[in-house]
Amino acid sequence: MDCFGLGGARFRRLFTRQTLFITLAICIVYYLIFELPDGPGHLAPQQWTKLQKDLADMRDVPKRMPTHNVLPPLSDRVACHGPRGHLLGQSRDDDLMEQELDILYPTPWAGSFEEMGIDLTWTSAEGRYGAYGMGEDQSDYSRKKVDWNKVDWGQLQNDCFENNRHRFPITATRFDDTTENHRFSLRHETKFPDIRHWHEFESSRRTAIVVRTWRGFDYRPEDLYFLRSLVAEAGLRSGGEHQVILLVDMKDYEGYNNNIWESEAAYQQGLEDARVPPEFRSITLLWDVRLLQSWYPKIEEHRTMWQVFQPMQLLALYYPEFDHFWQLEMDMRFLGDAGKYLDRVTMSARNEPRKQSLERSSFWHMAVDKANDGGTHAWGPMRVSEILPIGPEPPVADPRNETFQWGVGEEADAITMSYCMDANKPNKWLFRDWIYGLKTGVKTPRFYCPPAIQRASRPLLLVIHQAQLEQGIRVPSEATIPSFALWHGLKLAFPQQPVFHRDRDDVENRRKWWRGGPKASTTGLGPDDSDHPRGPGLTFWWESDWAKHIFYEWMGRKLEAGSPRPWLLEDREGKIWAPNIILHPVKHPLLRREAVKTLGIGVVGHFFFLGLLTIPFFQDHAIYLHGVTLTWFKDVSVVEQWGLFQNQVTPFNLVTPDGETLHACHILPLELYRQHEEFIQHPKVWQNDPEALLALYLHGAKCTLGSGWRSPSYRTIYAGTPDQIHTIVIDYRGFGSSTGTPSKHGLRTDAITLAEFAMH
Repeated sequence: MDCFGLGGARFRRLFTRQTLFITLAICIVYYLIFELPDGPGHLAPQQWTKLQKDLADMRDVPKRMPTHNVLPPLSDRVACHGPRGHLLGQSRDDDLMEQELDILYPTPWAGSFEEMGIDLTWTSAEGRYGAYGMGEDQSDYSRKKVDWNKVDWGQLQNDCFENNRHRFPITATRFDDTTENHRFSLRHETKFPDIRHWHEFESSRRTAIVVRTWRGFDYRPEDLYFLRSLVAEAGLRSGGEHQVILLVDMKDYEGYNNNIWESEAAYQQGLEDARVPPEFRSITLLWDVRLLQSWYPKIEEHRTMWQVFQPMQLLALYYPEFDHFWQLEMDMRFLGDAGKYLDRVTMSARNEPRKQSLERSSFWHMAVDKANDGGTHAWGPMRVSEILPIGPEPPVADPRNETFQWGVGEEADAITMSYCMDANKPNKWLFRDWIYGLKTGVKTPRFYCPPAIQRASRPLLLVIHQAQLEQGIRVPSEATIPSFALWHGLKLAFPQQPVFHRDRDDVENRRKWWRGGPKASTTGLGPDDSDHPRGPGLTFWWESDWAKHIFYEWMGRKLEAGSPRPWLLEDREGKIWAPNIILHPVKHPLLRREAVKTLGIGVVGHFFFLGLLTIPFFQDHAIYLHGVTLTWFKDVSVVEQWGLFQNQVTPFNLVTPDGETLHACHILPLELYRQHEEFIQHPKVWQNDPEALLALYLHGAKCTLGSGWRSPSYRTIYAGTPDQIHTIVIDYRGFGSSTGTPSKHGLRTDAITLAEFAMH
């Protein structure tokens, strides 16, 4: 070493065993980071950005779920007593009559009976609903009659659970009689923690089946048959594995003034006002927008159309004794055994692997592995900077090295009943831009799966609750469950139930729905274009109208005289038979007496209206409809009832050149309001910000600037840039509190007055 000037003892000390080990360690770390193909040194720039965001996030990192969580099967179900006092399955009076007919079973337009294990049976209406009261007013009714007002479905379900208690973990409990003990309360009055976490609870192996209804709902016989059959078949025949609950929207946003949270007497009055039949009172829970506003103050819209799962989130918080929560609707119908059907849906979801579950959910019953080259778009959590995931770490880093075993046998956290679409692909989804609380806005990965008939796990609902309470994160109803599940890396499944189409031979229509399938997809994740034909001819779709025609013809009532019988129904032995499927939606038709009355009134009213239109005063009202405000007896200056915040809106008046006074409002962008809740209100405050944008909103005919459906439009305007877009709205002359009478010339003058005010 002398030739390098390193021969002295002082320099030899540099080459001890310790320094050699340190040098070797540095080399290994360098290789792992910069040379290994999957090492951090080979992260793409966007991955580094995400990593930096995660490192900068100082929030408490939540506990992650275990990678594998397969629960053992429960022991055999013990029979429970039904409404006639007999053990179900031991009396024909309580039995659902299903049969196999000697005919070819129909082939679904999408989905599969065989792969889901759904029985290929048929039912007649009497055989389906006879046990639940259909036909009991007929002389040939052969079953034991029931006084339904004396039936207590809550007590029957609790007795069933007690008979099966040995099958469940010790954490499982009965469901309280809600007429005596309801847990919901306003946030500042609650005895429950604001936030609860998944690891605080052990599995109970019980699922709540929640049916949404509302104050003023007209419970017709077919609705009662549906509810009774659901409780008996899914609740009682499951041996207590399911608990049916009615969740009633009190619709306080429609003028219901009883504050049900004010006292126990007020809540009991609410139960009376809800008009729930006595047999279901003990399983009924009430909610209203007042409750949701107290829990989610950072969210301005709470109605069902936008946030249908908020009451479900509170259910998970207040009733954590359930592992999962089904959300069903009053306008759906199981034409076969409801309990068996839901069991098959659950089992199909349980048997699905996590790998490519999102891809399978984005196509109708098609193989997706080849289109994804053995990989998947959702392997662990989808990275969203505001979300700290609770889902498990994948067993291997590269999904191509996994053999479709991970997740098999595990309960799904999110089950959808229809296929999912990517909100970031070209589409005409009405709610595409309705997303708040996320930095990436509309670029955030989201998936919507209409309708919102879905099942969510307790952990999933609890993290949605936390995100909405603490951060104000929200997406529309039909995107909430699948999107949050993917962001947290929780198991998503779409068991592809059988669906039929009215136009079964329309190949072109099917092609437009299929859009080439996975082979034509450039990503392997749904079609490249999310637009598809409308679905009124489907048996299960949010806008279907064929479903109700099938149901009522099967029930013995033709909705349209002279129309052919739906091809899906079979006429055998003088009875109409239906296959084992779900129908949705099945809306109430007009009753015959209502239809006749409506027709008579309509004919008289038609000619009377034509006579009025010969008078100029009535001509103006017919054209502009300015007398129809829908805000009668309301103070439109109380902007909270629009879904806006008090200091977010500044009312002021504009005077037109011809002397009319127009009522106007300036609406602050939401984020700007949040930064300055005590903002000095001034109608031209935007002029202080060179980056500000100004939208002038001139509404259409009828109603006022404060009418119910217009406030979502205001929020949509500033949603794109929630800290920059200001909005000014006016009521034309003659509308709301503006003076004058509308006319073509007058409305043009009003619009010019507003524009000149904005520009000067």
